[in-house]
Amino acid sequence: NAQSRSIEEAFLHYGVPYKIVGGQRFYDRKEIKDIMAYLRFIFQPADRISFERIVNVPTRGIGTKSLQKFYEYQTENNYTLLQTLGQASSIAVPTKAISGFLQLADIVTTNQSIMENAAVNGIIDSLIRRIDYMDFLSDGTPAGEAKQENVKELLSVASEYSEMGLGGFLEEVSLVADIDQADFGNNSVTLMTLHAAKGLEFPVVF
Repeated sequence: NAQSRSIEEAFLHYGVPYKIVGGQRFYDRKEIKDIMAYLRFIFQPADRISFERIVNVPTRGIGTKSLQKFYEYQTENNYTLLQTLGQASSIAVPTKAISGFLQLADIVTTNQSIMENAAVNGIIDSLIRRIDYMDFLSDGTPAGEAKQENVKELLSVASEYSEMGLGGFLEEVSLVADIDQADFGNNSVTLMTLHAAKGLEFPVVF
C-alpha cells in the first residue's frame, strides 16, 4: 500500500485522473492523518481540529469529559490551546489527564523549538520516536505492519522537501490532498493490485 504514494503523486503532477480500488489514498490513511495533524498543530497551535485529532493519540488518558473541562478552562482564562496545555495542573481533571496534557505541551514546544532549523523528515522522525507511534501501530498483524510502512513512506516523502521547512512541506501536502479530491469524471486510471485486475479485461495494464 505504501508504494502507491509515489504513483499517486506522479499522476497528480501530470494531471492524470485516477481512482484507487481496494485501498485508501495515501493522505487519507489514519496513520498519515495522525502525523500530519501533529505537524499542523506544531506549526499552527491554534488549529483546534488538528488538536482534537492528536490530543489522545497515542492514548494518554484524556477522555471526553477531561477535554470538555479543558475547553471550559481555556474559555474562562482566555488562553490559547498551547497555554491551556501548559496550565493543565490547574484544571479539575484526573491526574492521568493532567499528565497527558502536560506531555502533549512538551512534545509540541520541543518540536517548535527545532522546526526552524531542522529538516522536515528529522522533525517527523523525532516526533514518531517521542510518541512511540510505531509501537502504537504495532499489533502483530499485517495491517499494523502496513501502517508502519506508510509512516516510513511519509518520512521518505518529507526527505524530498527538506529544503522547504515545515511550513512549505505542509503547504505542498495540502495542495496534493486538494487535487486528490478533485472529480475528473470516469475517464481515469484505475490503481489496483495485479491480482485484483485479473479477468477484468482492461485494454492496457501497467
